Amino acid sequence: MLVGFRCDTSKEIGLGHVKRCLSLAYTVFNAGHDVHFLMRETPEAIAVMQNQPHTVYWIDAQANTASAIQALEAWINEYPGSLGHWLVFDAYEEPWLQTQAAKNLGARVLVLDDFKSVAYAADVVVNGSADAQESHYANFNGTALCGLDYALVHPDFKPLSVKPVAQTVQRILVTLGGSDRRHRILRVLEALSSIENQTIVYDVVLGPAFTGREAVEQFVAQSSLSVKLHYAPEDLKGLLQSADLAITACGTTLYEGALLGVPMIAVVIADNQQQNAQAFSDKNMACVLGDVDTLAIQDIAGVVERYIHSPTLREQLHIACVNALDGLGTERVLACMQSINEDKALNETKVPL
Repeated sequence: MLVGFRCDTSKEIGLGHVKRCLSLAYTVFNAGHDVHFLMRETPEAIAVMQNQPHTVYWIDAQANTASAIQALEAWINEYPGSLGHWLVFDAYEEPWLQTQAAKNLGARVLVLDDFKSVAYAADVVVNGSADAQESHYANFNGTALCGLDYALVHPDFKPLSVKPVAQTVQRILVTLGGSDRRHRILRVLEALSSIENQTIVYDVVLGPAFTGREAVEQFVAQSSLSVKLHYAPEDLKGLLQSADLAITACGTTLYEGALLGVPMIAVVIADNQQQNAQAFSDKNMACVLGDVDTLAIQDIAGVVERYIHSPTLREQLHIACVNALDGLGTERVLACMQSINEDKALNETKVPL
């Protein structure tokens, strides 16, 4: 089986789409299947893919949608006649046109969706959001895989054992995604600086596409906070496991932290995070503060301080997370793809009576 992943990353888009594609690609690749990526050639994409074992077909970063579709069609045509080709599509750029082009050439299409939308030409849609349900795709003529059972968390984040909640908070992880292009992490650090009598160590993670490094370093140098800065760390899992509390955006890290049972305070930094943030809040899997741009500094500080001093509140988040996620989402999605291939192969080999 050959699986192509059509996704992009840039300062504007962030890393979330590529991270979840890489999570599924890891499982596909380790099951013995071929994996290709089709991506716009941005500096961020080159950086994130340089150490991956997968073949990358680069699309000009400035190409229009029509040219991107031509590149997609060229990739499909390069591997004709082989049963089981899949395109995994995870992008907001003209989803119907791109997925329809793949379907027209005989590829099977799996879409990673955030908006409970059916605006795709697809065989399978996957929405691993905490509130996603099959009923949201009642008008979709295909297979809908919905909810946290299908959350695409990288298998490396599945712990051998879950760390219990500490009675005293000694380390807090702070991260707002791979790009944080508006440097909102400075706002969070300002809030943390207003908390008095601290002995906590803050592990502050700056993603590979973050451009405000000097401003953060200057703030830290002038602050009384005990901060360790981590630049695009390879072992984010280790940092999460060391944390007694995490402050994160409502993207991929929210799922990774939940799988590890880390109590989390979350802020929204993008429109496509709103619904999932609300679902995590409703399930008590995270304390979601809302849009970081509209939050008062003292409100952020007040909530963080309350969770620092309450093992009970942190324990409640921890229990909700470990009961909701098992880390098998990528395996379930791959099993669905393989099942569809097997059914198709069986139908094509039947001898007419």
